[in-house]
Amino acid sequence: METVFDHNITEQEQLALFGEVLTPERYLELVSMPAAAVDAIGALYTLRGDREKAQEYLNRVGEIFASSHSRGA
Repeated sequence: METVFDHNITEQEQLALFGEVLTPERYLELVSMPAAAVDAIGALYTLRGDREKAQEYLNRVGEIFASSHSRGA
């Protein structure tokens, strides 16, 4: 699963997004759903001011939910 750690998140960015600095292992314990991980990446790019990249990841969240609902139907 792709996470914010694949995008070189800094300690300062972790504090802004999560309120604490997490290890990759602890992050995976807290964020077990792929949509949540992708949403966090979108939030990271929003924090960095990269709206285009943020939107790309936020669109992927919608795709993940749509895919999971179509499989369950």
